[in-house]
Amino acid sequence: MPGTYNINTYVNATMISEVNFKLFYLYHSFYIDGLVASGGAGPSPIAITGTSLGLYNLLTLYDMAEPFGIAYNTDNGFFWIMNKANGELRSYAPGTSLGPSISTTWASSYTWYMGLAYYGGYLWQVVQDSGMERVLKINPSTGSIASSVNLNILGIYTPRGVTFNADGHMAIVNDGNDRIYIIDPASPGSVQRYMQLSSSYFYSPWGIAFDGVNYWVADEYNDKIVKVDGTTGAYITQFNAPGGGSRGMTFCTTNLWILDSPGTTTSILYCYQ
Repeated sequence: MPGTYNINTYVNATMISEVNFKLFYLYHSFYIDGLVASGGAGPSPIAITGTSLGLYNLLTLYDMAEPFGIAYNTDNGFFWIMNKANGELRSYAPGTSLGPSISTTWASSYTWYMGLAYYGGYLWQVVQDSGMERVLKINPSTGSIASSVNLNILGIYTPRGVTFNADGHMAIVNDGNDRIYIIDPASPGSVQRYMQLSSSYFYSPWGIAFDGVNYWVADEYNDKIVKVDGTTGAYITQFNAPGGGSRGMTFCTTNLWILDSPGTTTSILYCYQ
């Protein structure tokens, strides 16, 4: 998948204009690496340091120790990031810093804040607690819950990521049985269908993103980003995850954005073309 990416679209970098297969490392520096479809890591990254690039370590600046969910707002080009550690939702404009958080008074009701998606003017947040697995439909202006989808009654007990497909239906990846469940948010009382992911490539599927045709799934245990068929869930290709804890993912035009929390001292946002 060779291609050219204008880095000035996202950051104020005068020293670099274009790179192939980009990867952003938000730690007051960034790295550029190759993307190898067979699952390899590509060539050794080139480090370019500097604090004027508009890229930041999310933990250092905003106490985002465990950002598990990321969603791209197609209406204004911003991202939303959910921090699992405190249930905080914050906006992010590429090339700048995190914006203000929105009120999430409901956050104390849940233990785990997982995948995040944006669709139809709302944020869709996967939350997990024993017997309380839900997808919350959230008003991004107020942080209030407009409605929720009870995943327990649908037999989904370990939901991790959520995205929306071309039909406007939710695709939820479930860790416990390695499945992608398709649900119509207008009629959430039943599962339309599910796709079984191959155990040869998945052990703990977590993040999920839709590129308009196919799904990309982050396996948190195997540290792989796997592309699967958007209709059958069949394996297509994979590459090594950028770090040791890839979870949240979202797709923006031709770019795949991946949240990574390899430990308690760094929270990293990567971008692949």
